[in-house]
Amino acid sequence: MTRDQQFDALSDLFAYGGRSVSELIRCGRCVIIRTQSEQDPAVLEAMFHALHTLTVSCDIAPFLDLSPIIRKWQRFDRECMDYFCEILSLTGNLKYLPLIAEIRRKYPDIDEYELERTELEYRSYHMKKGILFDLDGTLWDSAEQVIEAWNETIRREGRKEQFTVADMHNFMGRTIEVIAAMMFPEEPQEEQLRLLYRCTENEHAYLADHYGRLFEGEEAVMRTLAKDYVLGIVSNCQDGYIERYLNPKENAFTDVFSDLECAGRTGLSKGQNIRLVMERQGITDCIYVGDTQGDADAAKEAGIPFIHAAYGFGKVDACAASLHDIRELPETAAKLFAGLE
Repeated sequence: MTRDQQFDALSDLFAYGGRSVSELIRCGRCVIIRTQSEQDPAVLEAMFHALHTLTVSCDIAPFLDLSPIIRKWQRFDRECMDYFCEILSLTGNLKYLPLIAEIRRKYPDIDEYELERTELEYRSYHMKKGILFDLDGTLWDSAEQVIEAWNETIRREGRKEQFTVADMHNFMGRTIEVIAAMMFPEEPQEEQLRLLYRCTENEHAYLADHYGRLFEGEEAVMRTLAKDYVLGIVSNCQDGYIERYLNPKENAFTDVFSDLECAGRTGLSKGQNIRLVMERQGITDCIYVGDTQGDADAAKEAGIPFIHAAYGFGKVDACAASLHDIRELPETAAKLFAGLE
């Protein structure tokens, strides 16, 4: 099988394979990266066809970071850009409208601009308001499972430190560097991080079989919110941790989330990642929901209102609203958005 045939087969997988959202996102990101080094026109066209099939069949264009292609779009031929303009229109992000127009001017024989503009504006209208969530203490409690995995790893390392669920609640919401320093204060930073990375590797495997605790009524809340808002998750966690929460075997509402981002993937602060997701989604009015002071600080950095999930692990100095039960969120968010209009 030639390489272009391999990507054609991938298109079939995207259309009919029944993979989870997180798996499809990872596949899409890999294809995007591969376009940067590929020179064969036939293989490139097959790659863009695969991405097009992925976004049309699975409706996950908002999940994908398209910037690597955007930066070098002029190196791609007409067939590739025909697919790409349609992909851009499915993101619902109005910032791409000038780019679509520019690409269509370069290839005027394909006159689909008005259709793509209409699609983009329609999606943007329905996606302009967003609610982004912290994960731990806000959407689930995995402290017991994570600490079991960490303590097991530490024992394997021949060390004596053992941590409690209360310790884990104190760690959650902090960056990996801060947590490592809190856990192993006498070690140099390089060793602190090595130990914690080992812990998180075991944690991801452990959570695949030992799911965290969702909050009562969470699925109904999320499905209600998804009717009116773009929903996303922004966490300070390592790459791959959010996907443990989005395990379709345990979580029946993974489809409501349009985007996710974490410090472990971008290296950015939580506030910067919030802005990144807002930009990707074309969100103009946004609320961040979290349970710690770090979450409140991140919302302030991003310049958006903060709702405190007081049912979680932490206290905050100030917030726009407070929740004692996640089931209060639809009414609270509606009131807060009404005040933003």
